[in-house]
Amino acid sequence: IQNPDDHQPSANTAAVVTLAADSKQCHVITSITFGYNATPTSGSVVVTAGGTTIFSVPVAAAGAGQIHFPYGLHNDSALNEAVVVTLAAAGASVTGRINTTSC
Repeated sequence: IQNPDDHQPSANTAAVVTLAADSKQCHVITSITFGYNATPTSGSVVVTAGGTTIFSVPVAAAGAGQIHFPYGLHNDSALNEAVVVTLAAAGASVTGRINTTSC
């Protein structure tokens, strides 16, 4: 089952989706959709599991972007650890939005 999570905060605020810790399974992210309304000053998408970065990519342009993980993005040792997906704050008048799909 695919479970979408979404966050769109105010300008110059990181957009964050947190997948709560689960004692019975690790989270598997199948896609991340993100975007900024204007050119970011220091944009990025970062995924952490249990506080450890498992994926990071810079975002240098305005508009929508999407990352697919055909085999799923996961950390095998992330059982009972939260997974946090963050679209960085990117400037005084820049808003961002992030959406993750996981199973």
